[in-house]
Amino acid sequence: MPIAARHPCAITSCKAVVHTKYCTAHQHLQTKYNSEHSKVSRGTTTQQGYGTTWQKVRLEHLSKHPLCVACGLRGIDRAANQVHHKVALRRGGSNESDNLQSLCSSHHSKITRSENKKVNSYAK
Repeated sequence: MPIAARHPCAITSCKAVVHTKYCTAHQHLQTKYNSEHSKVSRGTTTQQGYGTTWQKVRLEHLSKHPLCVACGLRGIDRAANQVHHKVALRRGGSNESDNLQSLCSSHHSKITRSENKKVNSYAK
């Protein structure tokens, strides 16, 4: 098997050139990331509140609200394929219709990423 090309360590201030993501001095960060983002620490989707009941709620919501709300604000009619919780379940939100909005994958990713950055900045 060919060896991966060498590139800088993922830590921008580090000058090491490596074959992996991190140099030996920063390898502990990969282990920390893996443990914080593993299914074991987050639980299964059912444990997170996304079991069969959620799947039914999601399908019902998409059938009633088939277009992406964010695209609609820009005058674009695009089919939604995601249902987003305005207030996340882990922050006390519910599956009630007033807490849900239909989004396309692109907008769902952008909104979720933005919300996660806010939460992570509060945690620091």
